[in-house]
Amino acid sequence: MARRIIIALLCTLVLLGAARRFTSGKPRDLHVEDGDIKLWHRTVTEHFGPGQPHIKATLEAPSMSKIVLHYKTPDDPAERKLGLFFIGNRQYSGYLPIYGIGSRIKYALTVTRPDGSVVRVPEGGKYYVLKFKGKAAKEAIAAHVVCMFGAFFFMTLALFGALGILRRGEGKRRAVSAARWALFFTFMGTWPLGLLLNWQTFGVLWEGYPFGRDITDNKTQIVFAFWLASLLLVRGSLFGRGEERDRLGPKGFAWAIVASFAVSLALYLLPHSL
Repeated sequence: MARRIIIALLCTLVLLGAARRFTSGKPRDLHVEDGDIKLWHRTVTEHFGPGQPHIKATLEAPSMSKIVLHYKTPDDPAERKLGLFFIGNRQYSGYLPIYGIGSRIKYALTVTRPDGSVVRVPEGGKYYVLKFKGKAAKEAIAAHVVCMFGAFFFMTLALFGALGILRRGEGKRRAVSAARWALFFTFMGTWPLGLLLNWQTFGVLWEGYPFGRDITDNKTQIVFAFWLASLLLVRGSLFGRGEERDRLGPKGFAWAIVASFAVSLALYLLPHSL
């Protein structure tokens, strides 16, 4: 059992590192070269507190070239334009308007040469997205992370229990116990703590189904649903009323755990929107 715990802990730490790496909304350092134009820009993905979002770029271009900030606001689908100001040392600067938390502004940059040719970032008519966020309490963030990755730790232990059933004919007890804790931590991280973080960060309680399409809220709902369904199929073992009340035998339950783990792993690796 100790070996399983150590491996599950290592798997959870690896997943935590991968999830942080794949988190969406992280600033990107861009370097674009197009002939005689060189443009450097660090994307602005979020804005906290008072003041206007600050957009900066560094540009090497022919004399008389113009760099323009294009943006779309939440209350107007039409694109607006703002020329960036030269602030010295090849650097240009501009400010986007202020909106309430939870709002999003799309923006792009263009450089126009004296001959009229244009270089745009991002290409293809796309935009970068800037989110206005509130400051979430550090304690709430820490508790949420502990719950969600604590859930994955117990999911991994449940997987080991399921593999033990399939390979060596072990009983359900260990797998059911680990799955129960996985369900508990998933619930706590998704709803009590998830609702609190949503409210503090975006000014709304829930952006998942049926109220919205936020990827983070929806994927945690799916994870919870899979583990809940797996455990309800062995509710006799779950509530200590005897395996004869289970709808699935040991091998059927083991395969349900394997499926729940596979879905959970895939969804944990999807970029997090918070």
